[in-house]
Order: sequence, then structure tokens, then C-alpha cells
Amino acid sequence: MWERKLYHVCTDGRSRKIFFAGQDDFIYGMNALPRCLLSLPEVRLWAFCLMNNHVHLILNGDSSDCIKFIRQYKQLISRYLNRKSGVQSNLSGVDICVKEIETEDYAKTAIGYVLRNPMAARLGITPENYRWSSAACYFIRDEYFLERFKPVSELSFSARRRWLGYHKLVPEYWRIDSHGMVCPYDYVDVRAVEELYRFPDSLLFFLSRNSDAEMESETGVLAKAVYSYEELIATMKVFSEEYFKRKNPANLSIDNKLKLAKLMWQRYGVSLCRLSRLTGLDPALLKSVLSPHG
Repeated sequence: MWERKLYHVCTDGRSRKIFFAGQDDFIYGMNALPRCLLSLPEVRLWAFCLMNNHVHLILNGDSSDCIKFIRQYKQLISRYLNRKSGVQSNLSGVDICVKEIETEDYAKTAIGYVLRNPMAARLGITPENYRWSSAACYFIRDEYFLERFKPVSELSFSARRRWLGYHKLVPEYWRIDSHGMVCPYDYVDVRAVEELYRFPDSLLFFLSRNSDAEMESETGVLAKAVYSYEELIATMKVFSEEYFKRKNPANLSIDNKLKLAKLMWQRYGVSLCRLSRLTGLDPALLKSVLSPHG
């Protein structure tokens, strides 16, 4: 099959620690992946998906190197969160699972499961349009996906440090977008995944196949967490400032409060009752917008 072993590596989705609350957090999380690959050159990253409170990776390499990869990744995210908030944030206690993938069919199932996480989380977006995964990398035959990126070689050394956040030399073929995010096509092993599926319709089949229960049983980790009101309120403030330029969600218009409620409902599965308490909106109004057929 493949020269080295393949692993599904993930952190526990029940963790109440929020890794990525906004765009800047996600971009740092994305760029941390090629940083880890540079320090562990024997590891290949086949697929990945970053969610607010957990990550999924499909790694090709020795088990010891794959474990080093996820540990190093958690350390990078911990340091970033420490610098950002000024509060000690340690992700070392977040459970991880490293599950060997032994057959081609299981590899296809695992990759499909990883990439369809945004749909499972009800984010209202197809996998290839979710920015924080590798789903858009496979079976592309034009420059549409790549046109927003420019070569890292066009950036000055100081600009590379500013965008990428570290001093090491990076491959000249890497591309970067206007937000400083490295193009995942340049560090994901796209060819290996395309050879596995062979045709786009095979990948689409496994993306549409709901194997969530099977995969969560296999890995021993689940996708949903329970958050405290304090954690949800803090996240609402982040969303309010990022999406609506208001630090206090209470100052939002009714329409924007509904949009904020929808974000919380989609990303964190917050119940209508809790959303009503968090936003001050009428439960009936929330139900009519979020679950009109429920």
C-alpha cells in the first residue's frame, strides 16, 4: 500500500478549551502545521481539519514521529494562546488519539470523516469551502484556488518573520495569501490522497458518507463538548468584535444578534434555551430563524 504507516491523529472534541476563536487564531493554527513538518521531515501530512476546539490530522510516518508532531503542534498553539491572552494556557492535558490506518478503505473513510467535520458541526458550508482544512487541495485542475496566493520568495525576510512567526528558512515554493496564511496545497501530500481515491467521484462519495459514529467509536473521542456560560460569553465577545466590530454583544442590533446566535448554534451546538439567555432574544424568534422546521 504505502511505504510508511498511516495514522489518524486527533484531539478530543469534548475538550472545553477553545483553540481557535477567530480568523487570526485559525491562521496561526494553519501555519503551525508546516512548521511542524519542517522540524519532522519524515512525516507527511495527507489531510487535516481544524475546528474551534479540536483538530484532525491524517499523518504518514513512524508512530513516534507522528506523536511528536501532535505534541509539538499543541505546544505551538499553547504558546500562541499564552501570548495572545496573557493567561497561562496549557493544552498538554487535552487528550489525543493516534489510530493506525491499516487498509485502503479505512484510509478513505478516515480522510472523508476528517474533511466533512464542518458539515457534521452544522457550519452550513461544504468541505471544500471551509478555509481551515485541506479539502480544497485535491483534484483541482485550474488556478482558481491558488490565485489568491503569492510566492514566499517575493516577501522580504522581515515580512516572512512577521507573517509566519518564526525565523527558520522556508521553502521558496511556498505561497502565502494576503492574511499571511501558507497555502495548504504546498505542504499537504496531495498526490498521495489523489492516488488513494483515484477519481474525484470516489472522494466525493466518502465525503458524503456519514461515518461519524463509526469513526468516533474507533478513535474513542467524540466531537461535541459542553461549555460553561462564562466560556460561551467570552466566545460571543470575540465573534461580536470580529464579525460586527462591537466589543459588547449587547450593543448589537436584533439582526446581528440573530446572526451571532446562529454562529454559536452552528459551531457549538448551543441550545435555543441557552441562546435565549445569552443573547436576550425571545426563544420563539430564535426557533423561527434557527430551526424553522423543528
